[in-house]
Amino acid sequence: MQFLRKVLIDVRQGENIDLYLTVIIAAGIAVANIFGLTSGTLVGSATLAVLALLVSSSLSNRHQTDQFFELLKSYVSENTLEQTGLVCVSDALEFENLKSRMVAARKRIIIFDNWVCENMIAFEKVLCEASKRKVAIQIALLDPKSSFAIQRSLDLGKETDYVSNEVKRNTREISMICKRNNLTNIELRYFSAFPSLQMYTFDNQALICFYTYGIESQYVPQIHVDLTGKNNEPTKIGRMLEENFRKVWEEATPVSLEESN
Repeated sequence: MQFLRKVLIDVRQGENIDLYLTVIIAAGIAVANIFGLTSGTLVGSATLAVLALLVSSSLSNRHQTDQFFELLKSYVSENTLEQTGLVCVSDALEFENLKSRMVAARKRIIIFDNWVCENMIAFEKVLCEASKRKVAIQIALLDPKSSFAIQRSLDLGKETDYVSNEVKRNTREISMICKRNNLTNIELRYFSAFPSLQMYTFDNQALICFYTYGIESQYVPQIHVDLTGKNNEPTKIGRMLEENFRKVWEEATPVSLEESN
């Protein structure tokens, strides 16, 4: 019944008529052939007619497909991509690339992640240089005492305290960097929320990725995003990322780096 209803709808809307005609002609030939009512010439002619309908249908579909892709290409124009903020995608998180971006930063650096997989001591030099340039450095890590830290550990197939231990390691490393270099413009906070994306921000550019099941974020493709476009206006993705981080940061718990050990 559903099939017949679909056929009636298509006929009323003038869709797939060529296919239905093909089916009717083919069925008619088959029935007539069974009862010996057709000659070889008639069968051959009818078969050619069916093939012609099929070819016509294929050409029509191809034409529609070509039209669709032309429309898609015109939609995803250079201006449209620029407005979204998308720049490119890299295969994984490259820490040397992070360092070079930190060196180039002049206003702000944001590290928004469950934890930083690389030893933070490896970033000591570039963080000190950024601090001397008066760059604001905000680091938001997942609260090691939260249930989200336990769940993310399980998602990665690790022991329940795996993420918690990694965050605590990062905290000790950041504290050590600040103490021995007398850095005062690095702010660390713990957020307690479902981790949705990782974001490393350098002035008006960001590297983001989404957390995937069973894989640490450093090993998944990284999306390069411009947070602002022409006339310093926020891009569509940039506006979303900025707002998301602002909300998480405001509700996150400040961590005293002097007391961390």
